[in-house]
Amino acid sequence: MKNLQGQLPIILSILFLGSISAATYQRVQVLHGTTLWAPTLFFAGLYLLWLLLESKVATKEIGQTETRIDKYSLEIYAASRAVVVLTGLLIPSRMGEFGVLHAIGLLLFVAALAFRLTAIRRLGQFYSHRVRVKEGHQIISEGPYNFVRHPAYTGMILSHLGFALFFLNPWTLSLWAIFHVPAVVYRILVEEVALFKIPGYGDYARTRKRLIPFVW
Repeated sequence: MKNLQGQLPIILSILFLGSISAATYQRVQVLHGTTLWAPTLFFAGLYLLWLLLESKVATKEIGQTETRIDKYSLEIYAASRAVVVLTGLLIPSRMGEFGVLHAIGLLLFVAALAFRLTAIRRLGQFYSHRVRVKEGHQIISEGPYNFVRHPAYTGMILSHLGFALFFLNPWTLSLWAIFHVPAVVYRILVEEVALFKIPGYGDYARTRKRLIPFVW
């Protein structure tokens, strides 16, 4: 298929949307009559809205030239995200009624998602799903980028931690820790190979950590 690399982000988005919708329907059928029914539906609806918002970025990849610097980081990153969400929705949790941990997970998700979307908006035209350097690429150091170099990925990791806490089961939390977080780290390392070629990025990077201030 011509330009499969460019079409893959939107294909993955559509498949993910469909899978989450089906898994959510199954989950709320089981939870009907409990205090978790409405919060679960609300949480899943927020996640689907997130996917729809970012699908606009995915469509921009169609027609783009192929890039070799991505090194399959998009596919690995997307897979890690999918397994966390789908295992959370499909594997039952021992917590059958809405509680404090559910509230913490939902609040963390909303805060982290807002942080991520703010970072993406601040990056503007330079944000893409594939790792690529656009002509005239500039260093953004305002807003969330004043605190960490990759705030969108900080938001991604924390939002899925919130998801794992809300839909708590051993598989979801374990996959978040051993697959999703390393996948994001791998993507950052791949991305920075390209970013360090941009004039001024080295100076910017020396004054800020990647994901967590003062840590990494």
